[in-house]
Amino acid sequence: MNHKKDARTSKYDRPKEDLILHDLDAEDDSTRMEDGSEIDDGLTSPKARPVKTSGKREQHSQPEIATEKKGIRKLLNPHLIFVVALLGILLFMFLRFSTWGQVIDLEEFFSHHEVEVQDDTLDTFLPLLDSEGNKVLTKKNPTILFLGNSPLTDCKEEETGVVNLIQKQTQGTVYNFAIADSYMASHTMNYYLPEYPLDPFCPYWMLLYMALGDALPYDLHNLPSMLGDSLPPEFPGILEQMDSIDMNTVDVIAIMYDATDYLMGHSPYNYDNPTDVTTFGGSLEGAIEIIQNTFPHIRIIVMSPTFAYALAEDGSYENSYLTAYHENDVLPTYVAMEGGSAVNRGVTFIDNFYGGFNEHNAEEYLTDHLHLNEKGRQLVADRFLSALEKYSEN
Repeated sequence: MNHKKDARTSKYDRPKEDLILHDLDAEDDSTRMEDGSEIDDGLTSPKARPVKTSGKREQHSQPEIATEKKGIRKLLNPHLIFVVALLGILLFMFLRFSTWGQVIDLEEFFSHHEVEVQDDTLDTFLPLLDSEGNKVLTKKNPTILFLGNSPLTDCKEEETGVVNLIQKQTQGTVYNFAIADSYMASHTMNYYLPEYPLDPFCPYWMLLYMALGDALPYDLHNLPSMLGDSLPPEFPGILEQMDSIDMNTVDVIAIMYDATDYLMGHSPYNYDNPTDVTTFGGSLEGAIEIIQNTFPHIRIIVMSPTFAYALAEDGSYENSYLTAYHENDVLPTYVAMEGGSAVNRGVTFIDNFYGGFNEHNAEEYLTDHLHLNEKGRQLVADRFLSALEKYSEN
C-alpha cells in the first residue's frame, strides 16, 4: 500500500497529551456583610452533559444594611457579584463544551477560523487550514473517501446509492470503504476479539491501517481466515483498494455512521478520555486525530446519524428522543456528542438528525426503524454536497 504523507505539518500534529483540555476548578462566590454574616449567591458550576444540562438558581433574600459602606466596599453589591459570576459560569460552560478534549488557543482559533453555524441545527461548516492557518479550498472534481455503515452501503451498486449520487454531482473520484452493519465504537481497546468480529472495521482501526500499514502489529489480510463466515462480503474489495490507494490524492474523507451504536448501547462519550475508542465520540475523535496527524492535507466531513426509531422488546417502534439503552442515553445525545467531537477537532459537522426528518415524517424516508429509502438517501447526499461546496473551488 502506498502510505505517502504530505510534506506539510498540521497544527494538530502534537503529542496526544497536549490535546486534552485540563479540568477547570470552579470556586463558590460569596460576599460578607458588615456584621460578618455571609450572603451566598447560590451559584455552582457542575460538569453538565451537553444535552442534559438543567438547574434552577436558589433565591436568597437580601438583609437590609443599616450602615453605609465606604470605599471599595461600596462596589461589593450582591447583585453585581451575581451577574458577574453568572456570566463567568456561562462562559466556562461554553468553552467546556466547544473545546472539549483539546487545548485551544482562543486568539489563534478566532483569528484563523471562519465558522458558519446554522441556527436550527447543529450544522457547523469549517474550512481545512494549512500549516500557516490559511483556508484550503476543496478542488473541483475532488477525490472523496467514505467510511461508515448502512447509509453508505445500501443500494451501493445503484444510481440511488448515497456515494453514487455524490459522485454523479461532483464528477470526482470516490472510494466507498463503508461496511454494512459495522459501527463507530469498538467493544474493547483491542483490535480484535473473536466475540466481536466487526470491531476491526471501526473507523479508528481502518484509518490506523491506512496510516501505518505494515508498521502495525496486526495485518488486515489475516481477517478472512480469522473471521470465516463472519467476514463482511464487501471487505475483500475494500482491502484491495486500501492497499493500492495513494492517500496524497485524497481531498476529502467523509464519515457517516447511523444509529447502530445507539441501538447497541455503546457509550456515547468518555469525559476522562476524549479518544476512548470504545465510545461513539471517542472513536470518532481518535479517527480524526489519525487523519490530521498523518494526512493533514485532507478535509474531514462528519455526517451525523439520521433520525431512527428505538425498538421495544416486542419489536415495536419507540421514540429515540425518549428511549435509552443500557443506561446510556437517548439518540439526540449521541448526535450532540458527535457534533462536539467534530467541532472540537476543527472539522465540518453535518447534522442529519435535526436537519433531516423526525418521528412525524420518518415513514417517508425510512424502510424500517433504521435504514434509508431512496428519498432518505437523496436527502443525505444533498446535505453533504451543500456542505462540500462551502469551501470549494466551485
